[in-house]
Amino acid sequence: FLKYGLHTKTDGFNIFALAITAIITGIWMTFDTGFFRLVTNNVVLTRNLQYICMHLCFFALSVFIYSTTSERKKIFFYVPCVLTTIHSSFILITRFCFDIDMASRYCIRVFFVYTFLMLLIIVLELISNHKFCKNKGIEGDMHFLFIGINSLIVFVLLDSIIYLLGYRNLSGYATFSRIGSFIFFVSMGMEVIQIITREYNSLRKYGYVDELTGLGNRRAYMKFQEENKNIYPYGYVMCDVNSLKLTNDKFGHKRGDELIKAVAQKMAEIYGENNVFRVGGDEFVAFSFEPTLRGFNAQTRKATELLSGEASASIGGAYAADASCDLQDIKKDAEDLMYDAKDKYYINSKDRRR
Repeated sequence: FLKYGLHTKTDGFNIFALAITAIITGIWMTFDTGFFRLVTNNVVLTRNLQYICMHLCFFALSVFIYSTTSERKKIFFYVPCVLTTIHSSFILITRFCFDIDMASRYCIRVFFVYTFLMLLIIVLELISNHKFCKNKGIEGDMHFLFIGINSLIVFVLLDSIIYLLGYRNLSGYATFSRIGSFIFFVSMGMEVIQIITREYNSLRKYGYVDELTGLGNRRAYMKFQEENKNIYPYGYVMCDVNSLKLTNDKFGHKRGDELIKAVAQKMAEIYGENNVFRVGGDEFVAFSFEPTLRGFNAQTRKATELLSGEASASIGGAYAADASCDLQDIKKDAEDLMYDAKDKYYINSKDRRR
């Protein structure tokens, strides 16, 4: 059930809570080695700090897991807060008011009750979140988190059962919990790397893609132009959607967006998806690599015919046969031809607004 609904597509998980969990777990494991006990020669202090870390770790973990869910039921945040407050208060009162050692059998049993309740809340939270995501059609993508949380829960429960049954020597000092913690943090490290890689690739992709049409945007256009500046011959085509303002005013911007997408699709069909760019609201630029001027002119006529129907646009193109053709002159010629075509369109159209 942990497979579903654990994702980062909305708010992202609470990286601070994960960091706190890792720090507290690291401190607990460091104290558990006995190194600080030997260095400071203070058994009581180091042992108390060790147990305090064990207690606080579960709350930070619950906050982190809460942040990974889609449902975000407040009860699964507030109940761990209340439980941790009660448990921490109990431990401090028994230690400093009644001088009861945190490592006493009595306190350890209370700690296991607290651990069991916190794990139960986490499991119930994940089950509830799974049902929520199933109803909403949400499927999670944090597979390493799935492995880490399952491993941690299983190993901590295993240690708890062994200890409560009186076979403490079998598990040592929370040996299985340490294995579970190690698997959890390794899994989370891999999850973070995967998320960063995915986000980087997404930013890199959409930094060059127009969101509405899926074609390259102005940045992609500039990059493409720079990368292909020494390739000849080529044709430079400018395209401007006709009657977009009228469509927006009469039918709404949604219909206007549909018109832009229709023109983009036809341009991509003729010149190739990788060679067409949306450089403005209703403006497109396309590159053609037809080997002859005749082929380029035929391609331009086909584009003009295809864009003369419901999805209408004005086309203008200029051809650079070799390096003697200046790019700025080619752009100017294409732009002039496009505006000539646009003027002819509006002369024959009742719409006088561009």
